[in-house]
Amino acid sequence: MAFPPPPGHHSPDYGQHRPQSHPGSPYRGHPQSGHYPTAHNSHVPNGGSPLPAPGQYNPHAVFHSARARKEKSGCGKAALIIGISLASILLLGVIMTIYFLFQSGTSDSDSTPGSSAQTVDELHYDGPGLTLGTGEIVVDVFLDYLCGACQNFDAEYGDQLRAMALNDDITLNYIPVDNAGYNQGSATASGQSAAAAACFHAHAEDSFGEFHRELLRAQPPQETGAMQQADLIEFADQFGMSTELEACLAEGTFGEFGMETSAHAALHGITNTPSVWVDGESVDTFGVLDAIGQR
Repeated sequence: MAFPPPPGHHSPDYGQHRPQSHPGSPYRGHPQSGHYPTAHNSHVPNGGSPLPAPGQYNPHAVFHSARARKEKSGCGKAALIIGISLASILLLGVIMTIYFLFQSGTSDSDSTPGSSAQTVDELHYDGPGLTLGTGEIVVDVFLDYLCGACQNFDAEYGDQLRAMALNDDITLNYIPVDNAGYNQGSATASGQSAAAAACFHAHAEDSFGEFHRELLRAQPPQETGAMQQADLIEFADQFGMSTELEACLAEGTFGEFGMETSAHAALHGITNTPSVWVDGESVDTFGVLDAIGQR
């Protein structure tokens, strides 16, 4: 049974716009040309928004399209950042590798000019030297007679070392060098003092320990000039050896003695003075007596 409409309400008249049925249409009736379903049409569920006509502005489509572009752009930026980070890490690794290889090459090539020697942990010195004593423990002392640190070392430990050598507790091997002369190819004042020491040792070995000590003490500061050959001959007079020393120096037998010892020292990577070795092991100059006592 049909109920009449409420007062003031008129039933819609579908007569003018009643849809026409068309085969294959998804609607019960395809709208007439220019008429699409509206909120009053039962084909738009729950009173939704009308479907846009072809080519008509669709805010929903625009929103989703913009969002998709934004997400795509975000992914692209993230990929770019990751790529740059990986490239930076790789570049840093290459730089560090080159740096360490360069440092290693530099360290391996560091040596005294004119020498391909490397610093060694154990010394087997077989070059010329001025020896005192015949003990089993061998103490090698590389020095320069013009070296202030060498003078200080001898003042502190020289007498004790020479006493041990006199008792044959150690073999004390003095190796005076002339590094400057070795590098320039001609003897310097250091080389002349080394030659005088070698001459004295060859003629009066028993007194050499005292001569060595006094020669170190007598050397003036380098800025005032070192002892020359005439000074060395006069210096030897206090030991009664001036005549022998003058003849020896004139012969030139030991004229390049300091350069020869420098060459041998360089082969072992020894460039600093004083440098002290006990039984082939490098020791601190201040710990030389302890090193001997531990043998």
